[in-house]
Amino acid sequence: MGSILENLSRIALIGLAAACLSAATSAPRAQETVVPRTVIGLYDGAQDRWSNSFLHQMAEMPLNHLGLVLEPWDLRQGLPDLSGRADVRGAVLASEADHMPDPIRFLDWAGALIDSGRRVALIGVAPFMRAADGKYVPRETVNRFLGKLGLRHGGEYVGLTYDSEVARKDSRMVEYERILGPTLPSYEHIRSVGAANRVHLSVRRKGETRSADLVVTGPKGGFVASGYTHYANEQGTFRQWHLNPFAFFAAAFDAGAVPKPDVTTLNGRRIYFSHIDGDGWRNVSEVQPYRRERRLSAEVVLREILEAYPDLPVTVAPIGADLDPAWCGGEEAVKLAREILALPHVEAGSHTYSHPLDWEFFARPEIAEREAPYLPLYRAQCGTDARYARTAAGRMTEIADRVSSRMFGGPKPDPEASDAVDLGSMSDAATMDDPTPRSYAIRPFDLAREVGGSVALVERLLPAGKKVALYQWSGNAMPYRDAIAATRAAGLRNINGGDSRFDREFPTVSRVAPVGRRVGDAWQIYAPNSNENTYTNLWGSRFFGFRYLIGTLENTEQPLRLRPINVYYHMYSGEKIAALAALKEVLDYVREQRVAPIRASRYAAIADGFFSTRIVKTGERAWRFDNRDGLSTIRFDDSDRLEVDFDASAGAIGQTRNRGSLYVALDPAAKVATVALRPRRDTPPGQAYLIDSSWPVEKLAADKGRLAFRAEGFGKGEMRWQAAPRTVWQVRIEGSGRARDVTVQADAEGVFSLDLGFGDGSPLALRMTQTDTGGRS
Repeated sequence: MGSILENLSRIALIGLAAACLSAATSAPRAQETVVPRTVIGLYDGAQDRWSNSFLHQMAEMPLNHLGLVLEPWDLRQGLPDLSGRADVRGAVLASEADHMPDPIRFLDWAGALIDSGRRVALIGVAPFMRAADGKYVPRETVNRFLGKLGLRHGGEYVGLTYDSEVARKDSRMVEYERILGPTLPSYEHIRSVGAANRVHLSVRRKGETRSADLVVTGPKGGFVASGYTHYANEQGTFRQWHLNPFAFFAAAFDAGAVPKPDVTTLNGRRIYFSHIDGDGWRNVSEVQPYRRERRLSAEVVLREILEAYPDLPVTVAPIGADLDPAWCGGEEAVKLAREILALPHVEAGSHTYSHPLDWEFFARPEIAEREAPYLPLYRAQCGTDARYARTAAGRMTEIADRVSSRMFGGPKPDPEASDAVDLGSMSDAATMDDPTPRSYAIRPFDLAREVGGSVALVERLLPAGKKVALYQWSGNAMPYRDAIAATRAAGLRNINGGDSRFDREFPTVSRVAPVGRRVGDAWQIYAPNSNENTYTNLWGSRFFGFRYLIGTLENTEQPLRLRPINVYYHMYSGEKIAALAALKEVLDYVREQRVAPIRASRYAAIADGFFSTRIVKTGERAWRFDNRDGLSTIRFDDSDRLEVDFDASAGAIGQTRNRGSLYVALDPAAKVATVALRPRRDTPPGQAYLIDSSWPVEKLAADKGRLAFRAEGFGKGEMRWQAAPRTVWQVRIEGSGRARDVTVQADAEGVFSLDLGFGDGSPLALRMTQTDTGGRS
């Protein structure tokens, strides 16, 4: 007889394979249809780059929340060929330009897209009204296209709106974060003429009955007039939505009933993960008593954070140059790395080798020649005190100052997320005021060293059984396509960038970043939350500022769960007393939440799965999910009256409810999972299912009152199951060379809990058997 863990693996895989085969063949193939999740994002790259565009910065996150993937398309490339693209749901056009190269061709293309059954959303300025040569498109041609959306342009432009007023307003769709007025933005006279359309905002001149319809949704898509999507200050550094983007895109793309791959939740609980960039590893701490002995910030983080919170897993990513003695490394820094990375709850990552600050600088040819003028600026780069961190932050301040007018979150955006400066436009002779393109330049830039070299260096310091799993972008966190591809080729997940904040300083959901950024055919995964750099004025003041991360964590949990909990910081948080106290306050807050703590690389795998998941509709309320990578949760919104039919599903291990949404937990071991929903019943479930768990659960095998599965995690292992009321369960728990038996009884609602003890990431095998029916015959 093998161990319970070995038997469990065999049972689970056999059971899952049989169940998946049964579910996959239960419905005729003729009824199956791919659920399209891709929306083509049309923008004008001559006006702004994709990363600065309205679509990426403001629209993509709400679309992601609705389960949709935004695929960027620069109109300068012509128009995409969507033949054979069953994954495309439609397109959204948002351009700051009032013209386009070939508007007639666009109108034909967009019209054909609508005719094919897909949807089109028009946001803001309508560039198809005028060609690049200044010639206007005939209004009848424009209206021929607009008619497909149930719209008509009346030809009038109202520039002065002192005598205009709101005629109709749907409060569920407009004035989401900021009210309109008192003076309305200018508008063109567009009317809804489609009987099936819904008008959410219309305005008219006082005393007139004729109105202009400025926010419209319908069966073919949607329309929002320029100036009515959001408010922006004159500098473009602060924005708030007028439009409810979740409601608009859900209506425009009919996304309400679409099953939504969800990156916020695992096994019914909100995900928690943390990662540390190695910046400031060698800074001498100001925190007593470490200051007296000139201890490094990395040691303060080790003693005060990592050792004090063994229940909260964290990924630590050193910078290669801080450890390599041929660069700036030393014995003390290496010793700390070994000790930190040996901790059971610490996952190993890489934060590059030379810490690039402007990644796109290195995407262009002749790197060595172009970097040569900067070499004198790298002096004192191997200092071992706080001057290094401030110098690096100062370099990034220069970058931030140059791009602040194009960002919308504050006058000085986070260097970890701001766009790269076009250093190619600078003088060939660098001056002392120019930011350097990376933090260290002991040797010429080498992408192979930055990725594979940094990983190999860190892995030499790891205990047996550990490997580097995650690559954490440095500097402006704007890697070019080949850099992302290099991490993928090395078998690594990647993360950083995004710079999400949603707090009193930035009271707007528009500052919450999407799941990631598409660069060519590669995906960069964003960190769900900003790090302490943005809260401390680029590590220049207000060192207590990271405590305000709690505001973002709360605002992204309700009324909508938009993001997991991510505590992302740098080693230099161990330098300042106030910063260390703020970090502890955040982690103490996390301990009070019902979370599922996981490694950062697992979150990156979940995020990768968001983009890759394919959904096939197999019945009226049934779907098949494949290509999920690490994604293990599907969310159904507005589903209070529905529940999972576990008998008709395969690979579904649990369900839980949160604010009107049904979160379905999928087994990571199931390559293909099927979920069938049915009307909610008051009768006890035929088979027990998972409500929520602090530890990830996988390889579940269930059969007539018997369940076997595997669980592993960090901190206190807590899980709740739903069974028939008052049933009694005998539970066998085996792992780490020990076994124990416990007996639990479900309450009057059929809920019972299990306490698995304290976990260090080692797997447990569990077998649960119902031994009493709870009084039922």
